[in-house]
Amino acid sequence: MSLRLAEGVNVEHKRRCRELIESTAAFQTSFLKRAITAKKAAAKIAKTTTTKRPRARYGLGPDAAFTLSM
Repeated sequence: MSLRLAEGVNVEHKRRCRELIESTAAFQTSFLKRAITAKKAAAKIAKTTTTKRPRARYGLGPDAAFTLSM
């Protein structure tokens, strides 16, 4: 997504923001490599919704540790 947005930016802005664009694209690529599949997420959601005593919060992937205190 970031690279598509960067394609629409004029040459001067690309020159000024090159490092930011490259680092953002690298981060997103790395993040997506670790993301869970939709199938795994669906299985976890299904299991959670049928649990008799569910927890208040569940994480769905490696990034959940950064956003949820479990």
